[in-house]
Amino acid sequence: MSAVLDIRAAGPADAEAIVALNRRVAAEAAQFLAYDIDPVTGADMLKAKLAAGPGGDRVLVAAAEGALVGMLLLRRHLHPAYQGVLQLGLAVDPDRRRQGIGRRLVRTAIASARTAGVRRLQLAVVADNRPALDLFHREGFSIEGRLIEAAEIDGRRIDVLAMGLRLETLPPPPPAL
Repeated sequence: MSAVLDIRAAGPADAEAIVALNRRVAAEAAQFLAYDIDPVTGADMLKAKLAAGPGGDRVLVAAAEGALVGMLLLRRHLHPAYQGVLQLGLAVDPDRRRQGIGRRLVRTAIASARTAGVRRLQLAVVADNRPALDLFHREGFSIEGRLIEAAEIDGRRIDVLAMGLRLETLPPPPPAL
């Protein structure tokens, strides 16, 4: 990757670009499962969420050369039994895959979650999305279950894998130099 990659928390001004990125990813990859981002009302909903400040959902974005090339949604569960658990959703621009953007976003999310006292990250991946499965396995996530025919994409029912990462099982990060 030749361009400098800036990973940062998204703000309300990023909402339109996030929705556009999700449209590009969904159009290119039938196995993409977007969370909470409706193509019609998504930008307005995201602007409200991102303006709400701490305590709500968090979105990390990756920008290169002035363009948004990746995003990672960290969604909090509302029920108190799931306090300390975040649901993760990842999208990388189809033209920018295999450049480490997803890996950087996931690693930033893990570090941020650990600092915030989050105990667990979890996500859903379409069972035949090998690149996503490989990425999450490399970053320490495990498959914890299979939801049979849980999604219907392009008229085809497909299995979805539940993946999770217990953060308290990770070794502490190395000291800063």
